[in-house]
Amino acid sequence: MESNTNKLSKKQIIVIVSLLVAILIIGTTIAYFMSRQTGNEQTITSGNLSITYTNENAFNLTSIIPLAEEDIKNKAAKIDFTVTNNGNMKTYIQIDIVDIQLTKLKDYDFKWALYNEDTKITTGSFISEEDGIITLMAGEELEAGANKNYSVYAWINETPEDQGDLMGGIFKGKIQVTGYGKNNTLANAILNGGTSYINEYNWSDCGPDTEGLWPPDGYCKTLTNVSMELDKTINTTPNFSRLSEDRGLYVQKDDSEKSNFGFPTYYYRGEVINNYVNFAGQIWRIVRINEDGSIRIITDDNKLNLTKNFPSSKEYVKSIADEVTPWYEANITGENDKKVQIGEYCSDISGFYIEKEENPDGSITEYEKLDDNKSAVTRLGNNNATFRCPKDGEVINKKALTISGDEVFYSGINTSGCQLKNNVSYLEASFVNSYKDDFLTTYLLQPSIPLVYYNDGTIQYGIALCYSPGYLYYSQSGNGIRPVINLKPNVTIKSGTGIKDDPYIIG
Repeated sequence: MESNTNKLSKKQIIVIVSLLVAILIIGTTIAYFMSRQTGNEQTITSGNLSITYTNENAFNLTSIIPLAEEDIKNKAAKIDFTVTNNGNMKTYIQIDIVDIQLTKLKDYDFKWALYNEDTKITTGSFISEEDGIITLMAGEELEAGANKNYSVYAWINETPEDQGDLMGGIFKGKIQVTGYGKNNTLANAILNGGTSYINEYNWSDCGPDTEGLWPPDGYCKTLTNVSMELDKTINTTPNFSRLSEDRGLYVQKDDSEKSNFGFPTYYYRGEVINNYVNFAGQIWRIVRINEDGSIRIITDDNKLNLTKNFPSSKEYVKSIADEVTPWYEANITGENDKKVQIGEYCSDISGFYIEKEENPDGSITEYEKLDDNKSAVTRLGNNNATFRCPKDGEVINKKALTISGDEVFYSGINTSGCQLKNNVSYLEASFVNSYKDDFLTTYLLQPSIPLVYYNDGTIQYGIALCYSPGYLYYSQSGNGIRPVINLKPNVTIKSGTGIKDDPYIIG
């Protein structure tokens, strides 16, 4: 009897130990996959700033699992810290993740977010990591003696697609906070410099349309007042109608349907003339401040020519990338290259489909067709531009590409037609008196309807921007490309007011 009792006790001990081990493993696994940081509070001093971390100041994450949006704040890896200004003057802080090491996680779906208390300030993707650094925020004011509480989160964003290639990924990186006595970032110049524009012009018919083309050869615009007006208003309600006279700096915010995260996107619209930038020996125009704080700029004129036929809509987009990438690599190098982050570009190929046709000999010929009701051109024609890539669009992550039809639409150009006399945009080639001398086209990221079918099966695609008349139109050939890049949020300026004769000089 005693022997049986002993045996039973041993079994019980084995069961208890097994349960304890299982609980330990489960608990460890949960903590492991949630990737939470543990440790003791620590304070780091940097100049007049003191940064107090609740736990560690570094991420060291392995085997991170995807999380749904509602689980991020409870389960994502995070670092909490407080920044205190111990000086007697206002300072401007910059927050970076530095010494980044990524294994399998340099991906659009591996995200970060910066919070101040419970307010999300900005967010982005680790796809933009370069040289082990990502700038989360630059130019944040911190008054003397004040402090602010921040949290940085990192997680894999759960999507319906297979994310198996991200499993087993490793992420290391630490938080770095830097203070500056002056905010000389390009973003600050944009947000606080106001908007200048030519404030008056008129239109007139200068002669007959002898060639039957639109715009007529003689259709002219004449400046009647070339003085500049300065407006520091940040507008919130653009007018997308045919007769819009919008001009200035606009902001789209708190709109989860037309943006990725609902954060502010600041964009220039209309005939503004103080968004010039001199960078890497090129003159650019500022398009917008993206949700993550980076600044999108476009060359002031065409830099490349692309005259070819494209076998498909995707080949159209690929051909643009194949032209822009070598141009970027040849013209933006060294320290300049380090100031550019990988951008998220959207090619909207909505509505394209393959139609098969049986030939007399029984063979099958495939044609790519377009349901125009679902096309980007139709969507823009319905005043439905968006900074968020549509469901059927493709997000392309590159250092450089070109502008989208949606961005052109936000700039003040639309699809209503050349009779649109009042609607002009800074994307016009230049301000001159005659349309005839100001006619320039450039390829956009959205392909239009297949224009011409050839016997060899190739097709001409292309939606091009007709600058002077102020509208989008279909183009068959002879278009150029204006490269677009995204400057990092912490890029500073050495001088300049943003006008053509005094552009912002990147520091």
